[in-house]
Amino acid sequence: MNSPASAPAAGPVPVVGTVRQAWQLIVSFPRQTLLPMFAIEVTVACISAVVTAILYLTTFDGQNVWLPGDAVTGRAGPVFAYFALGAFELLFAQVARGATVIAVAEAHAGRRVPLPEILDPAFTRMGGLLALAIVTYGIIFLGIVLSVTIIGALIALFIFVRWSLVFEVFMLDGASVGGALAGSWAMMRGSMLRYLGVLLVAFGLALLPLVGISLLQLAVGGGHDTAVIVTAIVTAAQGVLVVPLLVFFTAVTTLFYLGLKERKEASYSAGE
Repeated sequence: MNSPASAPAAGPVPVVGTVRQAWQLIVSFPRQTLLPMFAIEVTVACISAVVTAILYLTTFDGQNVWLPGDAVTGRAGPVFAYFALGAFELLFAQVARGATVIAVAEAHAGRRVPLPEILDPAFTRMGGLLALAIVTYGIIFLGIVLSVTIIGALIALFIFVRWSLVFEVFMLDGASVGGALAGSWAMMRGSMLRYLGVLLVAFGLALLPLVGISLLQLAVGGGHDTAVIVTAIVTAAQGVLVVPLLVFFTAVTTLFYLGLKERKEASYSAGE
């Protein structure tokens, strides 16, 4: 089967074309592109929801089920549970993203790959994926801190965009954590505004579904036990519903990376 991206690389990576290509790739390879993240994220979301419900029906019985609120009030047990579950979800979210990067790249090449062959590299390199996630979220935190000044916010945005392809370089080029950071920095030179354009187009298409998923939290209410159970159900439902959007954004970024790489290789070959 020919890949939807089989056209020869020429000129800059297209903005709208990259987003369209990501959608077409998911439609052409739905099982391969969606299943890795579904398998990991849905399992993690369900485990997190069940653990949260059990804790608030037993150990934290009678306490507020809004875990971020508990962090503010300073109750040690809920605070620890909140951050422990957050770390658990963060780790496997990166594994899911790494596996999806591989799935999208293989689909881009027109290859259908079994799920174990997609998941294995991501689980094998989960330590590096977590390290890159910490760096990424650190930049986001830096941006929030520096947002008090326009210059500071722009500096944080500049760094974030230059390192936006670290997961793709790490998973597809077999680079180290440092090599992925350096590789993304080099690849994004001259392509930052185009990448931001791609993200804005993708986010514009996903905005309405994202708002709808976030509004599910309004369903939480009632007495303590009811609120705990409904919160667990809503958490699991949000974990399921957000997966296609996460796959879509990962596909957009991965295809942008592959487009850049194809063009750089073609430029290098032409110069020889």
